[in-house]
Amino acid sequence: MNFKATTFPTNALESNHPEWQFYPNPTSGILRIDGEESDLQVQLYTIRGELLNSTLTNHTLDLNHLPNGLYILHIISGKNHSIKKIIKE
Repeated sequence: MNFKATTFPTNALESNHPEWQFYPNPTSGILRIDGEESDLQVQLYTIRGELLNSTLTNHTLDLNHLPNGLYILHIISGKNHSIKKIIKE
């Protein structure tokens, strides 16, 4: 894995796009992201701010290869963004 240290501002866990749905959360491996946009970009971080390699395929994110724990998911589509805590069990 390649890691890149990142810091989040204290107000980072916010969204300017409340219509996106993230489920199931907690997840056992596959996370679904629903919304009207088709051009979503994802960035997945460890709780320490390390950027992980992640690929969104058909609005799903496969977390099966990651250990259980807390992750930060940053979704971007144009000027809209959302940052959410994701729990993998």
